[in-house]
Parts: sequence; C-alpha cells; structure tokens
Amino acid sequence: MTIPHQCATNASEVARITNEHPMDAPSQLFREGGRLCGELAPCRAFGDVRYKWSADQLLALVRHLAGDQLSGQPNSPSSLVGASGVLLNGPWAGLPPLPRPYTSPPYLTAEPEITKIEAIAATVFVLLKRYILHCLKPFIGRMH
Repeated sequence: MTIPHQCATNASEVARITNEHPMDAPSQLFREGGRLCGELAPCRAFGDVRYKWSADQLLALVRHLAGDQLSGQPNSPSSLVGASGVLLNGPWAGLPPLPRPYTSPPYLTAEPEITKIEAIAATVFVLLKRYILHCLKPFIGRMH
C-alpha cells in the first residue's frame, strides 16, 4: 500500500521536488547517493525543520542553539562555523548552517501520500512507522 519516500529510489518523489524547485538543478537537489540537499534520505517526513523553514528562521534557530558560544561574538552565521564552513556545535554540528541549495524552501513536506482501499469486516488495519519491524522482529516468531 505504501511506496517508500526515499529520494534515491522513488522517481515520482524526485519529479515532484524537481518540479517544485525549478531554479535548483536536480544534481544539486539530489546528491550524496540521492539524498535531498545531499543530507536527507526521505522526501516526506514530520519534523526536520532544517529542510522546511526559511533561511532567516533556520539561522535564528542556529544562533539560539549556539547559546553561550556567541558571547562576545558578532551575531552572524559566520561566527557559528569553523574554517571548514560547518557548524561547530549543536544538533547539526558538522553540517553547513543551511542545506545547499536553499533558494526556495520548503524542500521537505509532511503531506501524506494517501491510498484508499475498500475495507470489509475482516480487514485488519496496521499502522507502521519506519523501523518498527526491526523492533518487533524478536516477537514475530512467537505470534504463530
């Protein structure tokens, strides 16, 4: 029922994002093994504001998360990064302050892809999250 929303393996997701961002070259949108902006594997997800918020909002969050690192330093993105151009601390340490390209966010959506099926009385509905089967694997054999 569900088609994985991994950018590298889902041509319809690649086409959707490419069409939504005509100013960005597909080779820049999908790199590092087909990852969105070279960083993220899924093309639809909850959270991950790094790929949804405006550049100004993201930089404000980076400044906030940097906290004490900015004491006595100019409040600019350049004060948050090392010589390599990546963030020095915080949840995005090792990444640039903004994903590249970042000309027309949002790049990531949480909009669901909906599939309808006809349910009958004996229909069993199971809602799964990524990696849930990995967690349930020890118990699956005991269910038979």
